[in-house]
Amino acid sequence: MKLILALQHGPSILVAHSYGGAVITEAGNDQSVVGLVYRGPHAGFRRERVGRRKALSERPRQIGRHKEMPDGFTYIDPAQFRELFAADLPGDKAAFMARAQVLNFAYNFSATITTAAWRTKPISLRLASQGSGRCN
Repeated sequence: MKLILALQHGPSILVAHSYGGAVITEAGNDQSVVGLVYRGPHAGFRRERVGRRKALSERPRQIGRHKEMPDGFTYIDPAQFRELFAADLPGDKAAFMARAQVLNFAYNFSATITTAAWRTKPISLRLASQGSGRCN
């Protein structure tokens, strides 16, 4: 994220969904960031591990649906993707998203937020409906 922000000419607004909320919570401390937009986020607090919030709220039936590759990257099991991440989408769109998902490095889920930018920057927040993953 630091590299991307360095390429911008002028102020930036960071937008994120899900675990991306934790990313912008930390990255938003960059002096070029003037605001944060959270959509169904895992935003986090100072000294909180990124994956902690999900671990506390995760239903037992969801455990194990993330797959880890030998190189440490993870992805959502395509067979479970629609239920976990795209419940409000038609099947064909959810299937496309399952095949096109970006891998995430497993370490990212244990990273610790050092400073929560939302404490000092303007934010917009939309929460997801319980169980749907859909922002109202």
